[in-house]
Amino acid sequence: KKVKRAVLEQNGQLIVVLQDEENPKYPIITDGTVQTNILEAIDKDTEWLETVLKEMGHDNISDIFLAEYDNGKITVVTY
Repeated sequence: KKVKRAVLEQNGQLIVVLQDEENPKYPIITDGTVQTNILEAIDKDTEWLETVLKEMGHDNISDIFLAEYDNGKITVVTY
């Protein structure tokens, strides 16, 4: 199979998405820190993320334990 996308997380974990494989959940925020490399991999940026989070009622990224991007939807877990 061919690799569609690969992302190396800050903790050293490698996320690999193969062609013809459903998209995984991408951890775009972990422990209050934006994972910019993952945002780049899904063709998004920090400005987009901040806008979406504010629309969801989250003003401070540092208050977010985990935010995952899954097929256009963001799931947020706060501290």
